[in-house]
Amino acid sequence: MRTIMALVNDSNTSSNVTSLLQPEQMQTITYIDMATTSLSIVGASSIIIYSCCKRKVCQPEVHPLFHLSCADLLASLFLLIGVIVFNLSYATMEIYEQYCHYFSAFASSFFVTTFLLTITYSLEVFLRMRDRSVRLSTRQPGTGNFNLVYLLYIISWLGPLLVQSTILIATSIEPPMFDIIPSPNSSLVSCTRCLPLYHFKNDKCMPAPSEGQQWMTDLDVSAKLIFILLLILTIVITTIVYLLAVSAFQLRHRRAGMRGRREYEDERSVRRRAVLYLLVFCFCWLPTLVLGILSLCDGFEMKKYYALYIIQACTAPLQGFLNCIVYGWRRKEFRTVKPLPVAVLAEQSGLLDSNRNNYRTFATTMA
Repeated sequence: MRTIMALVNDSNTSSNVTSLLQPEQMQTITYIDMATTSLSIVGASSIIIYSCCKRKVCQPEVHPLFHLSCADLLASLFLLIGVIVFNLSYATMEIYEQYCHYFSAFASSFFVTTFLLTITYSLEVFLRMRDRSVRLSTRQPGTGNFNLVYLLYIISWLGPLLVQSTILIATSIEPPMFDIIPSPNSSLVSCTRCLPLYHFKNDKCMPAPSEGQQWMTDLDVSAKLIFILLLILTIVITTIVYLLAVSAFQLRHRRAGMRGRREYEDERSVRRRAVLYLLVFCFCWLPTLVLGILSLCDGFEMKKYYALYIIQACTAPLQGFLNCIVYGWRRKEFRTVKPLPVAVLAEQSGLLDSNRNNYRTFATTMA
C-alpha cells in the first residue's frame, strides 16, 4: 500500500496520477455508492425487523434469508461509513485513511460472507428437495437435520472475518497511509482506501519494491484475487446446485407418479425462481468480476474504465436491496408464514427438526 508522500516524491508522479480517476469522478462514484448502499440498508433492515417482530426467524423459509440479510446489512453499513468518511475527508481536507482501511476491509469481508451464504442457501434448497423426494419414495422420515448446512453457516460468518482480521493485523505495522494532505484537485485521492476500488499489480497506488513493502503488495493482491475467485466459485456452484435442486424436484414428481399440468407448472415455477436468483446475483457482481479481471492486466489504468466503475457502483452495493425483494417480499410464503409457537422455538436447535415430518420445504415455497 503506497503512501501519498511516496507518490509525491516519485519522479514519475506526473505520469502516475494521469492513470488514476479524477477527483470529480471519485465523488460521482461515492454519491452513487451512498444511494445504492442506503437502499440495501433499508431493504435488509426491513427483512430483519419483520422477521424478528413476527417471530419467524427460526422458520425454514425465513432462517436462511435472515442470515443473508444480516450479512447484507453489515456489508452495506461498513461501505456506507467508508463513503461518508471519504466525502467528509475530501471536503475538510482531512484524510482519515487509517480508519477507512478498516471500513473497506470489513465491508469486503461481509460481502464475501454474502457469497458463502448464497451458496449455503442454494445447497439448503437442494437438500430439502432431495430429502422430500426420499421421504416420498421410501415412506420414511427424511434426514431433516443437515449438519453440513450448520457447518456452512459457521464458515460463512467466521471464515471471512478471521482471514480479514489476520490481514489487518499483519498490515498494522505499516506507517501512516498519508504523510501529506493532497489537494482536492489531485488525482491522488483515487488511492483512498475508503472505497474497495481495484488496485492491482502495476497500480500506481501500490508500494514500489524499493520501499521494502513488496510483501504488502503481494498480500493486497492475493486478498483481492481470493475475492475474485470466490465470486467465480459462487456463480459456478450456485448454478450447479440449483440445477440439481430442479432435478430433485422433478424426480419427486416422477417417483410419485404425478406428471399432470399442475406438476409441470410447478416445475416451471421452480426453474424460473432459480434462474431469477442467479440473474440477480450475476447482475450485482458481474461488473465487479469483469473489472477485477481487467485490472489484472499489465498497464491497467483506472481512468480508462471509469464507466465500468460507475456500473459497479450501481450494481454491487444494491445486492441487499435486490435480495430482500427476490428472496423475501416477492415470495408470498415469506409474508404469510405463521410464526412458530414459543414451545417449538424453545425445542428447535436448527433449521429443521428431524422428528417433524410436516415441515414446509423450499420446493413448496418456490412453486
